[in-house]
Amino acid sequence: MNKFKILVAKEISERDLSISFSKEHERKTDPEIDDYIEKSWEKALQENPRLFPGLKFRLSNIQEVDGKVILSLGITNYKEHIGTNISQILKQIIEKGKKDFNKEDIFLSNTLGNMCVVETSDNKIVFFKRSNKVSEYKGYIEIPGGHPEPSSIGITSDNIEYSKSQEEIKKALFDSAEEE
Repeated sequence: MNKFKILVAKEISERDLSISFSKEHERKTDPEIDDYIEKSWEKALQENPRLFPGLKFRLSNIQEVDGKVILSLGITNYKEHIGTNISQILKQIIEKGKKDFNKEDIFLSNTLGNMCVVETSDNKIVFFKRSNKVSEYKGYIEIPGGHPEPSSIGITSDNIEYSKSQEEIKKALFDSAEEE
């Protein structure tokens, strides 16, 4: 079984992108999984006290219709990411999603990330070595990437508003790639 799927393999401009941003795109909760998230987060904090549960966009679905890419986004956070997508029980969480909702990623955080290929003026490609102070893939080599931050458009834990326009969200996505 492949570890990753290629969701869209083409260059996407802002005009080629459509966003569906809604609470309905958040992950489903489950008491057992939520308890595991709490325990995983406590363990992660013991290993790296610098971590914080910042808000992230959650990728619920991606599809291409008539040449336009449609992202269905909700809100999640880094704590949920630690306790689901990179957890020791990932397979069990996926199986529960399939069993309960016929959707394998329904309980997963699925934080939306970005990665960029950067070519320098002397035709070199930029790579980074990840810090040993991060919680995942310590010391790995990667291309520039990260996560668009909902806070960049005023979405905070105290103020999760799904009324943000497509244009605001698209700008946050493209700006975050450029910032990386």
